[in-house]
Amino acid sequence: MRSVVVRLPAPIGAAEIEVWLVGRLAELLEFEPDEIELDAPFIRYGLESLQAAELVAGLEEWLDISIPALDFLGASGTIAEAARRLVEERERQHRRPA
Repeated sequence: MRSVVVRLPAPIGAAEIEVWLVGRLAELLEFEPDEIELDAPFIRYGLESLQAAELVAGLEEWLDISIPALDFLGASGTIAEAARRLVEERERQHRRPA
């Protein structure tokens, strides 16, 4: 009998996602990273639709998950809240069926 090895993605925590989000937002908006606040709502930064799409596409690629862009940006609240939700969503999407 052959055994099957399933390799799950390495865990990524909320702090890592926060760092990624701050860096990417700063790049997209031409801000300094220290101008991006974790507890500020995304709406404060006035992302254009193309920038938002780039942000979500980058997250999807890095985290290897599907993220509905409108749901993510509309419900994200703050960067810190978004990071926590992304950790949960990644765990949900990568969970093996029982």
